[in-house]
Amino acid sequence: MSLNDAQFRELSDANMASTDERELFAARLLKVERKLDANTELTAKLGTDMATFLTIFDTFEAGFKVLGGLGKIARWAAPILTACAAIWAIMHGKFPKIGD
Repeated sequence: MSLNDAQFRELSDANMASTDERELFAARLLKVERKLDANTELTAKLGTDMATFLTIFDTFEAGFKVLGGLGKIARWAAPILTACAAIWAIMHGKFPKIGD
């Protein structure tokens, strides 16, 4: 069942006996509307801040993937480079002297 505007006014007028009650109700309703507007603004700002925060996390995630890939390369390259450096040192007489 839906009410048209006239029926709603009749019903609300019948339930509110005095003008003071109407003014009190209107003031409370205005207060709720203001709080709702403030909450809506805060929610919109929070949504923007959260989007920025999630973008930062996505960037960090991509960075960690790159570092993980570099770590896999370093795991294979380190022993090979160490062996090459040792061979170069032996060939050029740079072998460490023990006991000096």
